[in-house]
Amino acid sequence: MLDKLLLLKQFSQPEDKLLAAKVLDQADLCIKKHCYSFTNFIDDHRSQKYMTMISKISGLSTMCFGGHEKAERKIIGFCPDYQTLLPAQFPILPLQITPALFSGKLTHRDYLGSILGLGIDRNKVGDIFLYDDSAIALVHADIMSYIVLNLSKVAHSRVELMEISLSEVSSPKVNMKETNTTVLSLRADAVVSAGFHIARGQAADLIHSGKVFINGSLVLSISTLLKEGDLLTVRGIGRIQLHKIIGKTKKDRFSIIIHRYL
Repeated sequence: MLDKLLLLKQFSQPEDKLLAAKVLDQADLCIKKHCYSFTNFIDDHRSQKYMTMISKISGLSTMCFGGHEKAERKIIGFCPDYQTLLPAQFPILPLQITPALFSGKLTHRDYLGSILGLGIDRNKVGDIFLYDDSAIALVHADIMSYIVLNLSKVAHSRVELMEISLSEVSSPKVNMKETNTTVLSLRADAVVSAGFHIARGQAADLIHSGKVFINGSLVLSISTLLKEGDLLTVRGIGRIQLHKIIGKTKKDRFSIIIHRYL
């Protein structure tokens, strides 16, 4: 029997602990029923932490998979250690979404917003890959038919939907804007402000309201220092990366390169 309370002690944030408990529920189900079991989609940073947690549990084979090698959001799968868990067994299905011609450029936020606008939980949707004339959404198998029946538009564009196989999912096109700028410090509020071209006070408000994450973890303080390569996600706005710290300027500011994902 799992000692869930002991395993959960390592998580201090309520959201991390809640998700960890759900992961342990699936591990417990696998152990008790000798069956395959799966979580919903989990961001890459948390999934790594949870994989470390469940590595301490005996009798299980585990695997993390998001539908494609480039996927950042993943499902954790479990099976008894005398069986084998394969990617094809995961409840992940790819949905190709093709907008009407001349509909204008659609963003990741447009696709995700339209899917969630159907009343679907975020944890049922994995990565959404963008291509020149379409997108592929990796979704949990139990919501695929609902999306197909109900998704007719993305933003203001009519779309055509096609269920495809995982083998047909190619590496996504990365839509990114690079910005060279300077900041007074490498604090979270300063980098968010520079990356999204908003006032520093507004950036601080976003952090205080729990909407900013660094590498998947909630930012608790505006003074949290960032390092090169850190990914920042701001709910409702988008995602940036502190791609490179070039050095200090003559005015003692940090010269940096920020990548904003569109």
